[in-house]
Amino acid sequence: MNTIYEDEIAVLIPCLNEEPTVGSVVTSFRKYFPTARIYVFDNGSIDNTASLAIDAGASVVSIPTRGKGNVMREMFRRGSAEIYILVDGDDTYFAEDAPGMVDLLVKDQLDMVVGDRLSSQVYDEQNKRRFHSFGNRLVLRLINLLYRADCQDILSGYRIFSRRFVENCPILSDGFEVETEITIHARDKKLLTREIPIQYRDRPPGSVSKLSTIKDGIQNNTSLALGVSPDDAQLQIEGTIGSYTITPVAILEGDQASQNRLTVSATFNIYINEPEEDEMTLRSTRFIDYDASTDLGVVESTLLDAVSEQIAQDVINQLFSNW
Repeated sequence: MNTIYEDEIAVLIPCLNEEPTVGSVVTSFRKYFPTARIYVFDNGSIDNTASLAIDAGASVVSIPTRGKGNVMREMFRRGSAEIYILVDGDDTYFAEDAPGMVDLLVKDQLDMVVGDRLSSQVYDEQNKRRFHSFGNRLVLRLINLLYRADCQDILSGYRIFSRRFVENCPILSDGFEVETEITIHARDKKLLTREIPIQYRDRPPGSVSKLSTIKDGIQNNTSLALGVSPDDAQLQIEGTIGSYTITPVAILEGDQASQNRLTVSATFNIYINEPEEDEMTLRSTRFIDYDASTDLGVVESTLLDAVSEQIAQDVINQLFSNW
């Protein structure tokens, strides 16, 4: 890495109850960036996150209003650096990937570099919460279809920003939808961005995800500035994956079932704020069949990926047919 930039780097670590991991994250980034400023933004933790971060050498900033968007708004408002490294405090990302990401930002004069977990399948292999992966891919497909983009991982928590990006990106979201908002902002403003494959590992024992799982599904709230109509509608999409079933299927009536059918149902509430307020509910149920003799654990990721593509396309078709 070009060390001339090292004193101008700020490492930003949002945390909520990350006692098992925050010390390791701070220490690992200090190893690769010895003179960088490392900040832990503590979002109202009730464990020892703050004290362990201080012990590891980080400066701790308390942000009492819960929500990752609220934290990032304060990060961007308070920041003063030439280069910003954003990384989650759960120790799922590798500090050793950061120097290459920073070099890419500097060399190509980019505004944002995103650590891509999905294109190499490492996220599916490491993440044990199947619907988090499914939700990532579903939101990704929606954004790519709506914006005619080719993003690989819009929900990554590992990003490098230029000063220009941080100073000109308003954070309006309160929660985890902030990553989507940042991606859309970059796309809408035609900023220079790049995605680069990174390593990823699942959370260690004792570390708990803050994403909300609802029964057998997940909920994603996504605010979109949809510039595909003359009126540039502003939308908010709230999606719930409501059911996930596996049933035996016989190819011919009376035959013994030789296939299983994986079915996923989803409901999306679409709120349109501009040019005039409107609301619609869109539903999609899609399935895919697979050989009954195949272990579901081997093929589940591929099946869910295919179903997410079907649902995303279905929702987009319904959205524009109802508009």
